[in-house]
Amino acid sequence: MAMSRQVVDDLLETKVGTLLDPRFHMSEKGQRILGTLFAGVFAAKLLLRVFSSPAPSEDYVVDPNVGADYKVVSEKEPELEDMPQLNLEMRRTFDAGYTLPIAKRLEQLRAMRKMLVESEGRILAALKEDLNRPQFEAIFYDIKVPLLEIDQTIRSLRQWAAPEYKGFNMLTFPSTQWLQKQPYGCALVIGSWNYPFCLSLIPVMGAIAAGNTVVLKPCNVSSACSRLQADLVREYMDPLVVQVVGTTMKGDRHCTAALLEQRWDKIFFTGSPTVGKVVALGAAKHLTPCTLELGGKNPVFVDKSANIEMAAKRTCWARCMNAGQQCISPDFVLCHRDVVDEFCEAAKSWLDKFFEGDAQKSAHFGRIVGASQVERIKGMLKNHGGKVVCGGEVDEKERYVAPTVVRVGIDSPAMDDETFGPILWYVTTDR
Repeated sequence: MAMSRQVVDDLLETKVGTLLDPRFHMSEKGQRILGTLFAGVFAAKLLLRVFSSPAPSEDYVVDPNVGADYKVVSEKEPELEDMPQLNLEMRRTFDAGYTLPIAKRLEQLRAMRKMLVESEGRILAALKEDLNRPQFEAIFYDIKVPLLEIDQTIRSLRQWAAPEYKGFNMLTFPSTQWLQKQPYGCALVIGSWNYPFCLSLIPVMGAIAAGNTVVLKPCNVSSACSRLQADLVREYMDPLVVQVVGTTMKGDRHCTAALLEQRWDKIFFTGSPTVGKVVALGAAKHLTPCTLELGGKNPVFVDKSANIEMAAKRTCWARCMNAGQQCISPDFVLCHRDVVDEFCEAAKSWLDKFFEGDAQKSAHFGRIVGASQVERIKGMLKNHGGKVVCGGEVDEKERYVAPTVVRVGIDSPAMDDETFGPILWYVTTDR
């Protein structure tokens, strides 16, 4: 008590009761003590904010009657004329707060994980039917990669959703500033056919984790995979959270056009630049933010300092993955003149080793997804204006295009568009 009284007396140079006296005077020693106390409180508060963030809120008000009067959102697939009502009902689900609780998001992520694990055999069969996908490629890309993404999201979701402390500002002291992440609302995901489960389910997973409702439009070019996605989502997941559309319709154009007439809060599209322009135009009408994951011409540079055997091995392997039908595979090689012959011989050798001398009979080589895609690639093989080094065979009935290496000039028509097939073009350079 004596020590406490002494501190107070030092602060005020008088009795404690004079604190209420407007004429009281504070000594220099008292000012130092008071300043130290304020600095300690401020430092403690700052450290607490830096090393701990508020937990994500679970205090969401959810309408218990959400979905009771819905006409379209159900376990049946909506028809083309249902798209406006589908959009409205999925938006109402989000507005009701149904997808906001972290527990609900985790529930749906775990349901998606269970769907992939329990349906592996059905997924492999669909990929085999559409693309003759080798088992290793199918498991790795369309099952394991989505599972890794889901597991990482489940582990990290509470941390990602937590408010992010934004530092101290003297102007607003002693208040606290933080960034609270919020979902967009109602999201549209338009999938692709080359990795139908990976490139559809990962964006859907991200949208669900963020607290959105989602409408998924798979690509019907890989028709068996498209139908299976619809069946599995309806079997395992909450129809109020995610809906799959368009899988019973012929083609994709009319369904996609009908979807783009509606207002979405976020659009995620994977596919060609041509369709990407259509999606961007539809999004622009409503100022909807969109992500376009498109293709391109991916060059490989092989100069005199390269390990030619390793360069040829890796380039040919990546070019022939999924029969060349992937947007991140090497599309053409710019090869230095001094090593171009060595590179060509190494490429021919590795293609022979990869597919045991006959890719058409190999269990490790896939097929082109459809007849129109085969015709497009066949046209490229006819009109490139260069020289075929190896391969070049096409079997329309089996949708087979052989792993092929072609020497072309930089101004060849083959350099204009993405190949999306098992053809490796190479161009000789002097640099």
